[in-house]
Amino acid sequence: MTGSTANRLTEATNRLSDVLKRETKILRTMRPQDIQTLRQEKEVAANTYLGLMSEVQENGKAGLAQREIAALRQAAHNLHTATEANAVALEAAIHANERFGESVAAAVRSKVAATATYGRDGRLGGAGRGAGAPVSISKSL
Repeated sequence: MTGSTANRLTEATNRLSDVLKRETKILRTMRPQDIQTLRQEKEVAANTYLGLMSEVQENGKAGLAQREIAALRQAAHNLHTATEANAVALEAAIHANERFGESVAAAVRSKVAATATYGRDGRLGGAGRGAGAPVSISKSL
């Protein structure tokens, strides 16, 4: 790997870390609508990082100065930290979303259960086969 590749990889790693940190902040402040603004930037940063990592794996780290290796290690550490924090924030957001969906479903179920329905015999109150939406039938059809 050349020094130029090492510098590009360090920059790409730092850029990806930065995007993940911003996404994590958005998740923690519960502004999921703002994540879309990072989507393309995150995709470009990740693809650049992956491409450079492939190049590094092919060529190894031979010929790099110690400062370049140290910069890469620090960037990798920062990326690892950002990735872990992002994973925790994503998991929390997923659980919050699931709980919200469950509460909406429970509210709908409680309203549907309280809705008067007609039973098979036409009387109000239903026949116990589960609540359905009220329906009226026009005999003129």
